[in-house]
This record gives sequence, structure tokens and C-alpha cells, in this order.
Amino acid sequence: FIYQANYRAGLRILKVNNYASADFEEVAHFDIYPSSDGAGSNGAWSVYPYFSSGTVVVSGIGEGLFVLKPKVVVDPPNNPDIFVCKNRSAKSWSGHVSKAA
Repeated sequence: FIYQANYRAGLRILKVNNYASADFEEVAHFDIYPSSDGAGSNGAWSVYPYFSSGTVVVSGIGEGLFVLKPKVVVDPPNNPDIFVCKNRSAKSWSGHVSKAA
């Protein structure tokens, strides 16, 4: 997977279908700046997805630090606790989200 900090569009998690043809598919996202997706330098500035626990840390300059535990699945079951986004319409994130002040 590719983990992308995308400013006001938040954290984006992309599945690599084919590197050679740059075929990527968004499978999840978490918006740390929900008031706007417009151009600007607010929102997600950095993401660290390398913890062995599966924890992903996302930071924003004004929004703080978000500690996430995504559960990305390719073929999701009918479970509202699992966040999967193929069309950017999903509304929830699995696990607990905590914001450090």
C-alpha cells in the first residue's frame, strides 16, 4: 500500500495494482481537515505507517496528531466498523482515533 498525506484531503491509502503503469486504487481515507478539501496548506502534512502494530500516525500543523489503526480489506464484509473507500463515500474508520493536543 501507499500512504499519502494529502493536505486538506487528508490521509489517503492506495493499493498498488501495477507500478509500471501507475495503476493505483484508493482503498481508504481519513480526513483530518473535514471543513474543506480546497487548496491550502492545512490538513495532513505527514504520515508514518511503519509501526509493526499496524498503527498509522498522521500529523497536521493545526489539527494535531492522529493515531489510527486502519483495517483495509479488498473485499469488505457488510460491517460498518470496517472503513473501505473505493469511491470516497465511506464515512467511518475502523479502530480508535485519538487526537493529541
